Order: sequence, then C-alpha cells, then structure tokens
Amino acid sequence: MTGPAAPVPYDTRVGAALSGLVRGAVETVRWPRGIDLEVTNYFTDRLPPLDLVMRARAILVQQGRILVYDSPGGWSHIVPGGRIEPGETIADTLRREIWEEVRCVMDGEARLLGLSVFHDLGGPRADLPAYYPYPDFLQLIYAAGTSSEPAAGTDPAVSSPRFVEPADLMRMRVPPTQLEFVAYALRAVS
Repeated sequence: MTGPAAPVPYDTRVGAALSGLVRGAVETVRWPRGIDLEVTNYFTDRLPPLDLVMRARAILVQQGRILVYDSPGGWSHIVPGGRIEPGETIADTLRREIWEEVRCVMDGEARLLGLSVFHDLGGPRADLPAYYPYPDFLQLIYAAGTSSEPAAGTDPAVSSPRFVEPADLMRMRVPPTQLEFVAYALRAVS
C-alpha cells in the first residue's frame, strides 16, 4: 500500500518573484481535464518576470459597479481576460480578451492589483498544451474603468455580462480569489 503522493514543489523562480509580497486568499479548484490547482493571490503593483505570466485579467468598474458574467457550472466571474498570445503586450491582451468576452472597451490604462499563482497539484500531463508551464503559472489581475455597456462576446463560456453593485456579489457564486480584489479595484478606478 502506498501513501499520498509527495506534493509537487513550487518553481523556484516563482518563489523568488513572490518574495516579500502580501499573500491573500487560497483555494483549490478543478479545471477541465481533471486538473487540480491551488490558486493563491498576492497583492502587488510590480510585474513579475513576464515569462512566468500566462494570463491577464481585469475587474471592470463602471460608476462604482462591477462587471460580472456567468459561466457553465453555475459560477459567476468578475475577471474577463485570458491567455497572452505570442508577441502581445499585457495591455493588448486585456483589450482583446475583454472585447472578445464581454464587448467592453477599457477607459484609459488598466492598473495592476496583484496576481494569482496557479500551482498544479498533480504530476506532469502529456494531454496539456505546451503553453501551460508546469507546475506553476501566474495570472495578472488588473482594474480598469469602462463606459461600455457589456454584451455577450464570442467566448461560449461567458454569458449574461452585466454590471452589479459590489454588495450583490456576496450573494452570487463568485470564487473567493476573485472577490478578494473587488475593494482594491474600486479604489484603483475611483
């Protein structure tokens, strides 16, 4: 009989990038293909090494309200965005992904709030695309204002985008690692 598998160690470069940062919420999530991840937030206004960053997302604020959208599985999310394409800047990624997902345009520049570390709790997998670094990748979290009215874009995992009062988010099924950034986003965009 064997015991539980040894934990997968963090990438040492990720550890160095997080040194001195304030740690926030931690949650375990299961992604498609049965990938178990530990997600940990860190608050910072400094960029980590960009070769460790896979995704960029933004909380959109409009007149003190937060953009929220629904996704399969009964979850709601407040961070449209996605994978940084080769040759794209972070700002390009945010503009493209936000338009594709919720048909909004950012007013001005987005402000970095922090990042989420996605740590793979399992072993390497041959069925993952090569662009998924193992065992860790970083997702940058920004805040941006918008005067656009949202509409469903081309991403089938995004439906019913709308702006809600921040208090309403507490009654919705929004991941805690996303909710944690709301107060910071409201201050950053006010």
